[in-house]
Amino acid sequence: MATGPVYKSRPRQEFLAALRLDISNEHHRALFNLMREEASREYEVMCEDRSILKPKYASAERPFAAAQVSETAFRDAVIRIWTGAGATTRIMYERGRTGGGDNWIIAWMLYSIFRARDPRNKRGTPSNLDNDDSNADAGPEAGTSTEASKTTVTGQGPLGYYDPARDGYRKA
Repeated sequence: MATGPVYKSRPRQEFLAALRLDISNEHHRALFNLMREEASREYEVMCEDRSILKPKYASAERPFAAAQVSETAFRDAVIRIWTGAGATTRIMYERGRTGGGDNWIIAWMLYSIFRARDPRNKRGTPSNLDNDDSNADAGPEAGTSTEASKTTVTGQGPLGYYDPARDGYRKA
């Protein structure tokens, strides 16, 4: 039983609390991972089609940021995830329906994939399910003022970029 919509840019812990998911519970973790995999697959499909981009970002390079994607393309992706959802995830997604094809649970998951794959959001360390990403959208001024925090972080390591949906590194 979800407690209510959580806006897509809110932290993971708030999202999990709204869904009453405890990530230390193996069944809850498995459900979260299934939802993340569905969103990740849709992300890959979306990024193959430049028509998802807002006109002013038509020449943007991949990986695309969620802010570069048109609202229509994002909503269509949410509907595609809903339509292709497995039986297990569909039960959870039912809780997030808000009408007109909108679903706050799917929107949060898809947005989190965009945010995780955008190297501009990286802080130099891989994230995982147990990390609180409450400051993922914050700039360096939100953290401590050390020389390390002033350095530009590209999110690229020697193995590529970290993909939390697959819990590993991928070539850019």
